[in-house]
Amino acid sequence: MTRVIIGAADQALAREIQSTLLEMEDTELAFVAATTTELTQAVLREDADILLVHDLLGPDPVLPLVRDLGVRRPATASLLVTGSSDAETVTGAMEVGARGIVTLPLSFAQMQGRLKAAAEWSAQIRRMISAGPTSGGQDDLTGRARIVGFAGSKGGVGVTTMVTHVALDIARTVPGLSVCLVDLDLEKGDVPALVEVRHRISIADLAKVSDDLSSGTVADAMSRHESGVDMLLAPTDIRDVEAVTPRAFRQVVAAVRQEYDLILLDLGSHVTPVQATALELCDEVVVVTNPDVASMRGMRRTFNAWESLGVFKETDVRVLLNRQSKQVTVSLDTVRQLTRASVLETTVPASFRRLEPAINSRNPLEVRQPQWWTDLRRVGREINLVTQNPSPRRRDTARAVEPEKQPAPAPVDRPGRSGRSGRGRKARRAAEAGSASLEMVALLPVFALVALVAWHVAVLGYASVLQSAASSVAVREYSINGDVGAAETAAQRRLDDYWDPSQIQVRNDGVGQIRVSVGVPNVAGVFLPGLPTTIASSRSVVMEPEL
Repeated sequence: MTRVIIGAADQALAREIQSTLLEMEDTELAFVAATTTELTQAVLREDADILLVHDLLGPDPVLPLVRDLGVRRPATASLLVTGSSDAETVTGAMEVGARGIVTLPLSFAQMQGRLKAAAEWSAQIRRMISAGPTSGGQDDLTGRARIVGFAGSKGGVGVTTMVTHVALDIARTVPGLSVCLVDLDLEKGDVPALVEVRHRISIADLAKVSDDLSSGTVADAMSRHESGVDMLLAPTDIRDVEAVTPRAFRQVVAAVRQEYDLILLDLGSHVTPVQATALELCDEVVVVTNPDVASMRGMRRTFNAWESLGVFKETDVRVLLNRQSKQVTVSLDTVRQLTRASVLETTVPASFRRLEPAINSRNPLEVRQPQWWTDLRRVGREINLVTQNPSPRRRDTARAVEPEKQPAPAPVDRPGRSGRSGRGRKARRAAEAGSASLEMVALLPVFALVALVAWHVAVLGYASVLQSAASSVAVREYSINGDVGAAETAAQRRLDDYWDPSQIQVRNDGVGQIRVSVGVPNVAGVFLPGLPTTIASSRSVVMEPEL
């Protein structure tokens, strides 16, 4: 039986599609969604074979949604219902992974043909997925990033520390697994306060160009930590936060998840539209809380908000108790009684003194106590953080390792300097060197022009000094005999060792006035506009009385 989900805000169109499906054999209607939010929830919940979605469904854009759902449910075939069949519409549908289009007005023959082809494709994909890895050891077609979100029941419970250390430890202990950490605490992202990373581009910059993302754009936005974790950080300017809209975030995640095996989200502790969108995209959500009454109340408010928004059920959430100690009054059993969520057996003890040196130095590797890393790996195992080997398209020879079987990391161990991380840095340095060479070639004419101007200015200064000396000699000679030619000859003779005599001229500039000019030679055969070519001045002459 082929199960079909319909996404159409137009009720008349939805009823027409339903009646057409009723006329077909082996076809079952699973759900009818009137909004993109309902459609996302239905596809993730029902796991249908075919998705029929109208291109005017809202409020979110349909094509990016089809692309995202195709990644999350690779065996669900999407068909775009549209009133236009031009080349642009068909190309757009194919680019986001749709299996075809159904044009309006509806035709029974067209609908039957499209659904049959889509159902066959879906069945084939399901068979390939269920078959598991091939004989060559390659992974199945679900080689996409697994997304796990960590949220705080309230501010200050340690969610950022937890998710950051988990990301770094997985990258260190699971060879070949590509890990990305996304800081979604947009207003007060604290990941850069815990780790030493260069923060040039933020998630807001990707959101601004979310309609035109590529793998290169995503790679440029990542900040690489020495452990091998790529980080997409929150904006440093609070004004850029508004650029990260739910629609833009969906497109950013759709692009990022194609490049990594595991994505960890720091969801913060505030319920926002972007956090709600992120929850819809998560495969697993962990709420970090402390064993105190304020944290329990915050956890309850968070669960109520998520359920009222329809983004995540309390029963589907995992709860991690952080900073547990013998002195607290809220025990693990008490937490289980206060929530319907699944509370993890592993608790993380209060470790502020252990973590303080690492936090102050912004180097998590400074945590020397093996117990801390052991607890984190138990948490990872309990929530199935690493469920499959790295995708062969990213790691041809990588092998996943059970996290809890790895030894505690030594503070001085820097595996991020080898393997993929080292090769990535070498490739990046080579690319930057090539880019710098091209920029240098492009700037050569500018450097040449600046050099010419500087040389011409130096020549002008020297010519000015010599012109002053020539004027003194010419005035003295003219005051003695009153002959301009003799004055010019005397000036030329005076500067013969320093300047071209032909460039020195003396003329009568009126009664009792002579003008002395010194020509400035051109630089490299080129006169630069705006710069003088002669230095000249007029001087008064007092004639010597005849004896």
